Amino acid sequence: MSQDPFIARDSWWRIGAAIAICAGFVWVSTIFLIPAQGMKRQIVGWIALVFFGIAGIGLLPRLFGAAERVRISSKGIYSRSWSDDMIPWQEISRISTWGSRGKTEFILLRLTRPDRFPPSHPAGYFSKANALFGVRADIWIGFTLTDCRIDEALAAIDRLQNPVEPAVQPAPVRPSFGRRRV
Repeated sequence: MSQDPFIARDSWWRIGAAIAICAGFVWVSTIFLIPAQGMKRQIVGWIALVFFGIAGIGLLPRLFGAAERVRISSKGIYSRSWSDDMIPWQEISRISTWGSRGKTEFILLRLTRPDRFPPSHPAGYFSKANALFGVRADIWIGFTLTDCRIDEALAAIDRLQNPVEPAVQPAPVRPSFGRRRV
């Protein structure tokens, strides 16, 4: 069984599709900016324009880089959206999944001491807001814009978290009946 690390990188075509969707929403939101639409629609238009504009621009650097988003190795789990540090297996107290409509979308990590691994990226700071969904987790890891699927990551966690040690087989014990042979 291989002990190679699992690596999920940015998927350029998925990120490109997300940027195209953001651009489409920006274009549609400009329709709401026409003064004859009314004040409420203009406010919605501006909110959509700013939100999807920032999201699309924020994804541009990921389109041209091939950075690792998630690395799962025998040392632990690294998630670029959380921090620049790898979280060792000893610090992870629970691993679970969360999804909607029967589809798993996130891997959730519960840490023994979350204060030792503070977030260093914007997505990490927003992770506390995920408690609104009723799920308590210290770290949420998603694979939507990566080149790997979440089931591959779960298989890597099973494989690398507790690697199977080759069992040393002792010599078989032969029962002795009666006299011992010399």
